[in-house]
Amino acid sequence: MNNTLKTNLNECISEALINDYLEGTLPQNEKDLIENHIAHCDKCLVKIIYCYETYEEFKSKTENKTMTISKIKSGTKNIIWLLLTAGSFFLSFFIPKHFLQFLTLGIIFAFKWIFESTNAKILVMIYDAWKQNDRLKIDRIFSKKGGRF
Repeated sequence: MNNTLKTNLNECISEALINDYLEGTLPQNEKDLIENHIAHCDKCLVKIIYCYETYEEFKSKTENKTMTISKIKSGTKNIIWLLLTAGSFFLSFFIPKHFLQFLTLGIIFAFKWIFESTNAKILVMIYDAWKQNDRLKIDRIFSKKGGRF
């Protein structure tokens, strides 16, 4: 947003200008004028504090929703691999003409399902550290996951 700052200290700062100030998009001279104004105007200081707290609360809620959505997506992906595994396994018995093809497909999907999960990746990391006799690395992996899978 392109807002011009009024240099008159008696006029309060607009919400749009406060937004630009909090986002850090104002030039330094305008930031200085705003800071000088809020040093003398309790009303604008309260507005800036309220806007900042609201912005931080919104940002934290948005981050939490993004993390939740990514967890749902990864969980859905694992369920799809599991369903494809089970479906191709059962099809191998119901369509005897293509038994080996469906069974092979089921095995491929099963491996995909196993190795897409986070726990499998952690186990591989622990196995590699164990092969290297690196107890420190194993402890770091466990501490990152809270000691549980």
